[in-house]
This record gives sequence, structure tokens and C-alpha cells, in this order.
Amino acid sequence: MKKRGKFIVIEGGDSSGKEVQSKRLIKALRSLGYKVRFLDFPRYNQFHGKVVGRYLAGEFGDAYEVSPWLAAYPYANDRLGLRDSIIESLEDGQVIVSNRYVGSNLGYMSAKLPRRQREDFIRWNEEFEYKRLGLPREDVSIFLYVPARIGQKLTYRKDEKVYMKGKGRGDIHERNLQYLEQAINQFLWLTRNRNHWVRVDSTLKGDGKKLRPAEDIHRDIMDILVKRRIIDRS
Repeated sequence: MKKRGKFIVIEGGDSSGKEVQSKRLIKALRSLGYKVRFLDFPRYNQFHGKVVGRYLAGEFGDAYEVSPWLAAYPYANDRLGLRDSIIESLEDGQVIVSNRYVGSNLGYMSAKLPRRQREDFIRWNEEFEYKRLGLPREDVSIFLYVPARIGQKLTYRKDEKVYMKGKGRGDIHERNLQYLEQAINQFLWLTRNRNHWVRVDSTLKGDGKKLRPAEDIHRDIMDILVKRRIIDRS
């Protein structure tokens, strides 16, 4: 029987460098001889991912108008579509690197609620996706921290996303700075309250406005994975 693979998730707000770091990590792991599979959620071209796109484009209301208890479902069902193949990849000994996963629901959806209700939602969503839907738990979630205001500015420099269909660059999450700040706070809460969550700063310390060199961030991620015995560089 093959040794179970590892499941690494890269989380973060928009424009925090998730895609860049995912690609660097995959390249590094393959150079070490690991068989690596990349996942990228949400999958906007798939059935449930298309609903996510409609939600983000504002078809059902703004960020605070749509209940998290409902908004969580299309995201979760999009992941459910790959559940069995994720399990197969892990059983095959592969290392999975995922740009977003269950943690994105925990951070973004709980931010819609009053503070006193957020932890209850997080526990509910964890039970919903991991236990009820049977999604595999990740071994580590690495949160790339960028202050919400900086992330928002970087997002507006990018091209309009396909699901916006001419409505502009920012979706209902990205346009609302207050909401983004609350979501970032929720992700930081997860790094303090879930043992498999780790924070990596993507901005320079003492500044908070300039992004760190991508190679420095990558080095931090690799060090975390080695320290937690997710990978072996020897």
C-alpha cells in the first residue's frame, strides 16, 4: 500500500500572491521528486462554479445581503465535484497543492455575520464540508496575509474577471473594503485557532504597503512544510 500523499492549501485574500506561490511550490516539489497535482477553486466553468460567479457578480445582492448559510453551498458543492478524485490522488501518494479550499468559506462567509455568530458558523461549515460531504481534510493551510486595503488596490489593477461580464473589475467582495477587512480578520483568527493554519506575511514588516519578494515568501512556505514534516528536502 502506498503512503498517503499530502494536501497543501494556499489561502489568502485577492491579490495576495496565491497563484504565484502555488506555481513556485509546485515547481519546487517536482524538482524534489514529488508527484504533484494542482487544484484551483472555485472552478468558474463548472456547474456550481457558475453559480459562484453569478453570486460574485452581484446577481443575488451585495456581500452582506446574501446569507452565508446559503452562499456557502455553491462553493462547497464545487469542491464536492472533485472529492473522489482528490481522495484517489492522496491514496496514490501525490502531493496536492490547492489555490483555495474549504478555508475560503470559513473566512469569507463567517465575515458576513455578527462577531458573536462567526465561530458557530465556522464549526458548522467544517462539519458540513468535512463530515457531511466527506471532503478530505488538508494537512496544512498557508494564509498569505496582505492588508485588505492593499489587496483591494492590487485587484483593481488586474483585468476584469470573466464572471463579471462587463460589470467592472471588482466583484461584490472586492468592492467592499469593510467586508474585506472583516474577512481578513477571520482568516487571521483561523491561524490562531486551528493548528494546521499558518500565517505568512506577503508584505514587508514595518511597512505593510509593499509586497515582499516572491522568492522570500516561497522560502518561508518551504520552511513551514519541512518543519511540519509535510515534505522532505533531504
